[in-house]
Amino acid sequence: MTRNKHADQSHELRHYQCDEYPHELFQQLDFGVAVYQPIEDGRDFIFVDINPAVEKTDKVKREELLGRRLTEVFPGVEEFGLLDVMRRVMKSGVSESFGPTEYHDERIRGWRLNHVYRLPCGYVTAVYEDVTNEVEAESALKASEERYGLLTESSLDGVWDWDLEHNRLYLSPRWKMQLGYRDHELENQLDTWKDRLHPDDQSRVLEHLEQYLASPEPIWREEFRLRHKNGAYIWMMARGSAVTDSENTVVRILGVHIDINRRKQAEAASALIQRRLEASLELTKQAPSVSEKEIIQTALEQASQLTQSSMGYLHFVNDDQETIELVTWSKQTLLHCNAAFDSHYPLSKAGVWADCVRKRKPQIHNDYQAMDNRKGYPEGHIHLLRHLSVPVIDDDKVRLVIGVGNKIEPYSDLDVQQVTMLVSDLWRLIEKKRIDEKLKQAAAVLESTQEAVTITDTGPHIIAVNRAFCEITGYQENEVLGAQSECAEVRQA
Repeated sequence: MTRNKHADQSHELRHYQCDEYPHELFQQLDFGVAVYQPIEDGRDFIFVDINPAVEKTDKVKREELLGRRLTEVFPGVEEFGLLDVMRRVMKSGVSESFGPTEYHDERIRGWRLNHVYRLPCGYVTAVYEDVTNEVEAESALKASEERYGLLTESSLDGVWDWDLEHNRLYLSPRWKMQLGYRDHELENQLDTWKDRLHPDDQSRVLEHLEQYLASPEPIWREEFRLRHKNGAYIWMMARGSAVTDSENTVVRILGVHIDINRRKQAEAASALIQRRLEASLELTKQAPSVSEKEIIQTALEQASQLTQSSMGYLHFVNDDQETIELVTWSKQTLLHCNAAFDSHYPLSKAGVWADCVRKRKPQIHNDYQAMDNRKGYPEGHIHLLRHLSVPVIDDDKVRLVIGVGNKIEPYSDLDVQQVTMLVSDLWRLIEKKRIDEKLKQAAAVLESTQEAVTITDTGPHIIAVNRAFCEITGYQENEVLGAQSECAEVRQA
């Protein structure tokens, strides 16, 4: 905090003899000037002259001060340290700067910056300035910075500070910790944030940020996903406040990142459950009017959409539990996969994708390529990054397996739950369609036979008859329904 103007203006004083003080110059200076005569070999100093700035700064009057000892007027000067400086300058003739240092006694208190010189006649001159305001402001700034540091260290939110004028971005340790990193593992630069934005969020977020910079509102607020160190994407809410210049140009934005991942997960779970219920309802509506193959294809497309997967398959497991019947793949899978498959595949040769059959429970492979026990896939097969498979078990046997893959984010237990419920609904519909088909076939046989046939309950009461029965017995169907089967002419089925 050295003031060069003090040194420059005071340099002029040193060339005056003691009886030729530049009194007029003293009056014009806006900082304090005091001239002292050493006494008792420098143990103390007597005031010879002061300027009005001294009177104002130290609340003294010139006429009451002249001829008095420095230690008498300012009893704290020894502790202050100025006396030692004045003694050295008196003896050496080499000027010194001192401070800023705080002076205090019972009368006054303040921070002073001193420059001490020896005049040719041996007098000592102290040129000084009251820098209390500057020091306190600097101290307040330092305290503020310390509080800011404590805030960024202890806050549960990640603090960021973007200086657009100098293209600098500060990311607090907590900001980096939210993404699973230590402070030194991520650089404080804008690309650290940009490169971790979810692909589906990036264009929207950057566009909104540009709009905010062009026309800053009080608060910039945006929700987006950032890639965690573990590869997963987590939801953040950014809130920032802009600092603008006189032309309303944004020069700085200070903000926080708030982890809203749990809230978003809850919202996503609720939405996913709702979509799955709608999918199951749609399956139930379609089932009576479409084939088994069509209802299977619909369910597979729904499972792929529910889990945001780019590939999917559904296969049956034969009763021997050793052979998998390859049934169908999702439409998006077929667009990118041209591998050739047999219609049946031995379970013993299947890779980890069939582990849900072997282990009889759902399987998640969020790093498929890193798995030691995976087997290769045929040429033209889709490259798998992530994979989820779910078995359907009925009568203690695995009946079918549904699988999805290559979701951008890792698969979760919620994905497993919803796919399991959807495919369970599908299996019930498949079973019903198969039973209905058998009943249709039985009804066709019943109607085509030339023998009279009745169907009874355990009563035995007649619950159905065929056309031949009516022709042979002469009864109409409505005449015998509910009657007991006692007529010799009626043959029980």
